[in-house]
Amino acid sequence: MLACAAIVLGAIASQAGAAASAPAGAAPAAAPSAAAEDAPGFEKPALAAPRLYALSIVKVVLVLVFSAIVFYVCHWTFLDTRFVNTNQAAWDGVVLAGAGAGLAAAVLVPVLYVGLPLGAVLFIGASVAYAMHRNGLVTAPLRVLTGAHWTRIGRRLSGRKAVEAEAGAVSAAGRRIVFMGVDDLQVRLEFESEAERRAFREVERVLAAAIGRRASTVGYLARGGKGEVKLRISGQTYGGGDVERPAADHFPALLKRLAGLDPGETRKPQEGRVRAIVGSGQYELRVRTAGTVKGEQVAVRVIDLVASQMRLDQLGLTDLESAAMKEALAARPGLVLLSGPQDSGLTTTLHACLRHFDRYINNVICFEPQTDIEVENIQHILVNQEDGPVAAAEVRSRIRMEPDVVGFDSVYQPEIAGLLAEAAKEHTVIVGIRASDATQALTRLAGLLGSAAPLAERLQAVVNQRLVRLLCPDCK
Repeated sequence: MLACAAIVLGAIASQAGAAASAPAGAAPAAAPSAAAEDAPGFEKPALAAPRLYALSIVKVVLVLVFSAIVFYVCHWTFLDTRFVNTNQAAWDGVVLAGAGAGLAAAVLVPVLYVGLPLGAVLFIGASVAYAMHRNGLVTAPLRVLTGAHWTRIGRRLSGRKAVEAEAGAVSAAGRRIVFMGVDDLQVRLEFESEAERRAFREVERVLAAAIGRRASTVGYLARGGKGEVKLRISGQTYGGGDVERPAADHFPALLKRLAGLDPGETRKPQEGRVRAIVGSGQYELRVRTAGTVKGEQVAVRVIDLVASQMRLDQLGLTDLESAAMKEALAARPGLVLLSGPQDSGLTTTLHACLRHFDRYINNVICFEPQTDIEVENIQHILVNQEDGPVAAAEVRSRIRMEPDVVGFDSVYQPEIAGLLAEAAKEHTVIVGIRASDATQALTRLAGLLGSAAPLAERLQAVVNQRLVRLLCPDCK
């Protein structure tokens, strides 16, 4: 950006210098001395008429506006490359090169109405190249220059407040929260009574507090005339407080309305989702309901759309562990076994391993019981292992399509385990299994295969993990 600023300032300085000085080759003649004027044969030279230079205000404004846009985009790119965790030096350099070329064309080409469009094309080309690259690294709500993104910009330009400023109530921690639908438009509920309005404030309070405490699941169950809230944090269950009546009577229905579900259906299970914005963070809330004899039970899965895009280097591994993991993944063909107990982040690690591969040149597939988080350029295939032969047939048919990398979350069906072990002879296979330690993981997988021989042939690494709670570096 300093280089871009130097170009603009240099151009303005050169124009100012040109206006203040005579044209090249027309340096003013030295004034004759008094003796020369009195000498015979000498005449006093006539002074040349001064030349005036006009400066177009319109052109100056156009150049300054273009420069301001360039500086803003360069600054945003500098911050965004760190946000999406991409190659900062390379992409900052690409955008800065486009900015420098664009500003140079705008101020150095003699005809401004030719140089300015040329500069805009050069700068926009570099900026769009980075935007396409970073959109491939983030989920849909975080992408730029898309239809939904232009819709949000249009709402702001039409005089409406930004979404982040249109939040409702605030939680006890002062966190504002706003809900967005799958169409990227804000969800606005209409209330029939003051009791519903107050109940909605309780919904906002509970969800904002859960997000603030980094809960993975929020559970709500009517019990004893009031609502009981439970939070699942780092694999442990904690109390989230109670919701008193009359707010407790409206709490489940309001959650279902936010997620686009039928609030009148209280017996059949329902599933829906809604997106929440809290500060600068974006979260997807998966709402599931089920009827009980004591009332309706609601579970809300909280997915951090930014934290869910973690890569291997962000998992908290030591340098030695990270190098060993990358070496194991680079061995093709081969088998990498991931293990851990329930709620230990096994799926997050599996996705981080899959992101390690270049998904533009590799065909990467992932078998999962449910898809909570989608990884860009990966085929997510839903497989219910309870289906037995049907699930095995699905896995077999997909592997026959010759993928380069195969991921499988939490295998426990023997026939499927055998198919994955066979695939490890020709492909890179990453398998997750529920186990309390690495030895138990090997024992369970060998039991599914009926023998340890397939493991001895292609096994590259065995990983067992836990979630470790750390003190906030800013608070401790």
